[in-house]
Amino acid sequence: MVVEADGNGPAAPATSGDDGGARTAEGVQGPALPQTGDRRVDEALEALSEVRSAPLSEQVERYATVHRTLQDRLADLDG
Repeated sequence: MVVEADGNGPAAPATSGDDGGARTAEGVQGPALPQTGDRRVDEALEALSEVRSAPLSEQVERYATVHRTLQDRLADLDG
């Protein structure tokens, strides 16, 4: 995961302490996934957390799928 400090400079690797995070597919300690209470959103966040472990050729489609899911959910909330 990469975090921009101010949005203008180069990105720096994110760090995390012993905050009860969950292990990722790469075995790196990361923050635990938030639970939103919305099953579809929670599933999309879970899929998003697994993108980095997918082959590069599949990552764009996985990001697009998560994006569509979240857009659809927002549209459902609008009415």
